[in-house]
This record gives sequence, structure tokens and C-alpha cells, in this order.
Amino acid sequence: MKLLSDYHDTDRLSQLKERRRLAEQLHDNLPHELTAAHLLVESVGALLDIDETARARTAQKKAEERLHAALQLKTAVSTIEPDSDPDIRTITDLFDRFIYPVTLTQKGAPSNIEACHKQLMHAAVKEALTNIAKHSVPRRVDAVLEFTGSIMKTRIENDGVETSTTERAGNGLRYMGNRIEAVRGSLTTAMVGQIFRIMIILPVERA
Repeated sequence: MKLLSDYHDTDRLSQLKERRRLAEQLHDNLPHELTAAHLLVESVGALLDIDETARARTAQKKAEERLHAALQLKTAVSTIEPDSDPDIRTITDLFDRFIYPVTLTQKGAPSNIEACHKQLMHAAVKEALTNIAKHSVPRRVDAVLEFTGSIMKTRIENDGVETSTTERAGNGLRYMGNRIEAVRGSLTTAMVGQIFRIMIILPVERA
């Protein structure tokens, strides 16, 4: 199940990145394609006026090809759609549905956050809560979800760490940390007295 979940998260991130790449390509190329098609259509009329029928047919064919290329690009962007837009609410829902009560505080307002970074934060929070459930029997779990102009940050703290557990941060968190570092974020863990703290920081925009 863990491998399937990781695959699903990775696949969704790939979809978001590919959609963004195609959207940028559409933004860069569509005006050029439409302008070229418009000029070719105008040339068809001019060529017909001087009885250049063969050249007019060639110009018309090229105009149709330009319009078809633009339509294909637009269609490609619309069809590469992730399962759902990873809204911030999907992250807070993880805390609401956790098996232990969580006191959640939200600071700041989310704005202009890359969709793939929201999805990565969702995956990281899910892994952090799984780690707590596996290695602790907490009486309290506190979480702070904070947004600034440049980063989004989640801090999760819990007590009740089992003393027999030698590794409080499992392989899942280490793997997630590597994924976050790849986009210039960070995932750190620490014991502060009897409290286990997980800190997740992601840039608002892609590096």
C-alpha cells in the first residue's frame, strides 16, 4: 500500500509538471501560430484576386495546418489533468481525520502557491502523521500551517513518543525529505524535551 501511495503521489506531481510545461508552451506559441494563420488567410484572398489559384490553395492548406497545430496544443493541456486540484483544504482535512485529536493553527493566507508544491506538502503531512501513529501514543498533537510571501511551513509536535522506539523518524520521512530537498525545501525532525517535532518547509514558487 505504501508503494502504491508513493506511486500515486509521484504520478500526480508528474501530471502537474507536464501540464504546467504545456501551458507555458501554449502561452509562448499560440499567439505566433494564430498570427501566422491569420496572415495566411489574408494572403489567400489576395492571391485569388490575381488569379493565383494554385498558390492560394497552398496558403489555405498552410493556414489550416497552423490552426490545427494550435488546437492540438490547447487540447493537450486540457487533457493532462491531475485527479484533483490539491487545494489547501485537502491538507487541513488530514489533520481533521487523524486518529488522534490535532490542535491546528493556520497563519497567513495561501497565495500563488505552485500546485505541485501543495501536493508535495499534502504528501509530507500525510507521511508525518503516519509516523506519529506508528511511533507514539500522544495525548496532544499540535500543528501550525503557516504561509508567507515566499514559503509555506508546517510544524507538527506531539508527545507520547514510545521510549522503546529507537528511530522516531522512519524511512518514509527520510524518503519524503529527499523529495522536498529536490525542490529546495526541507524536512527536519527533532526531540525538544519530551516533544517530537517535525518541520516541513516548501517554497511558494518553483525554484
